[in-house]
Amino acid sequence: MKVANHPFLAHALRLSIGLTALVTLYFAFHFLTASIYALATERNIDYWTKHSDGVTLEQVNETKLMILKALQHHSDHPHYHNLLGKVYEW
Repeated sequence: MKVANHPFLAHALRLSIGLTALVTLYFAFHFLTASIYALATERNIDYWTKHSDGVTLEQVNETKLMILKALQHHSDHPHYHNLLGKVYEW
């Protein structure tokens, strides 16, 4: 039984492949966005560790918002929760 001989099966196969691609893109977008926010947070924390005398409350609050945005996109990632804790230490 070939899929090409059955138009309904061929259409269903194309539809399922398309939906799978869309779902994959959706999750990839969220994981990528979360990773970018987390990377920016890590860089700020590293900079603060080296130059702690110039850290302002405004910088800490902006960084906290960044890691909270990362958690909105990927709330189960334990490293992001760890980064949030590090921001709260500042």
